[in-house]
Amino acid sequence: MARVDALKVGNDVRRRLVNLALSQNYVRQPTLADIVRDICEGSGDKGGLVSDLWVEGAFPAEESAETLKILSSKGVFPADLCNLLDQKDKFPKDRKLYTHQAEAPQGFRGRTREGSS
Repeated sequence: MARVDALKVGNDVRRRLVNLALSQNYVRQPTLADIVRDICEGSGDKGGLVSDLWVEGAFPAEESAETLKILSSKGVFPADLCNLLDQKDKFPKDRKLYTHQAEAPQGFRGRTREGSS
């Protein structure tokens, strides 16, 4: 997997946002465009209008052995919803879930419709 240079990505996004702002506001006079670019690209403590960008690393999700069919058989996921999703070809009940997907419905177990226990 290729590595991402977060600082380069941040600078590229900032540059593209400033270019978009200049383009969308029809700044055509070069001297004025340079002044606006300097203002927009400047750091936040110096009046820059495009703040620092945060880039968060993302790790691939882990696959679990659980499926909606298994969760519904355990009573963790509503069986009627499982069947509806499967029938409508939205989410096959035998498709393996990622761990965060398999764990999510278990957090709702025992809660009432209003969200209280």
